[in-house]
Amino acid sequence: MRPTFLYPETLSEAVQMLAEYGQRACLIVGSESPPPGMSPADVFIDIGHLAELAGIHQLGGKVIVGANTPHSLVARSSLIRTHGACLAEASEEAHHPFASVLAYDFHPAEGFPATVLALFALDAEIESAWLDGDGGEQRRWSPIDALWNPAIIWETRLALVVRFSAGGRPSGSALITVNPPPGTDAFIQAAAARLTLSPDQRIITDAKIAVSPTIGAPFASPTAAARLLGETPTPATIEQAAQTALAEARVHFSPAALLTSTYPIDLVAHLTRRALDKALARALNKASAARL
Repeated sequence: MRPTFLYPETLSEAVQMLAEYGQRACLIVGSESPPPGMSPADVFIDIGHLAELAGIHQLGGKVIVGANTPHSLVARSSLIRTHGACLAEASEEAHHPFASVLAYDFHPAEGFPATVLALFALDAEIESAWLDGDGGEQRRWSPIDALWNPAIIWETRLALVVRFSAGGRPSGSALITVNPPPGTDAFIQAAAARLTLSPDQRIITDAKIAVSPTIGAPFASPTAAARLLGETPTPATIEQAAQTALAEARVHFSPAALLTSTYPIDLVAHLTRRALDKALARALNKASAARL
């Protein structure tokens, strides 16, 4: 029996459909087939086109991006390029055959790791809603939590928005990626970074680093970020952080995973270094523009 696909026009209509079909139904985001690993269902409710979950705006010092905002709009947004350039760069890289909205990247089986890296670097949070039951519960998660916990965005759960700071002190972010060789099934390899500087730009006051090495599994690199705090932003301090990220990657993955990787593990340091250099340049440019 072929499954039924439904296309609600509003979020409240999606909730009503879930209530009507119960365990026979689950949510999908703009796909013509259920994602791998999803429980069997007779009814798939496609919420990938809901306009009320799309859009980009600034409110109360935060940039707010609807989870159904197309990657094409995210990539072109001047607001995101100003305050979250690494997310714009991730959206430029994201190409899905059936879904081109931000929410698709939070799916634990199909998501695009570079988007998760960018959101982590921005210290963003994902707000999701539980649409089963009374549909009234909402929770907030870090991006990497969302990718690794299928209970967060799964079947009857819905990503609503992502939020990240519009900044105060000079800050900049960047995403650097390497595409896999043609004909391979490897994930893209990437590093994302965000640096915040003191008002005089002499000290790094905050840093976020995340990498997706070898087998495409994103993870944060807190030790590498910590190496930068309180330091003067110089090539030497950035190199120390890049090498620390590489050391963390070696610990994070098993030797077998590293041996079967499409990429050399040493590429982690190179990508991290480039992401930090680019993030620093953007922070300094933002500070210079603010003085004009």
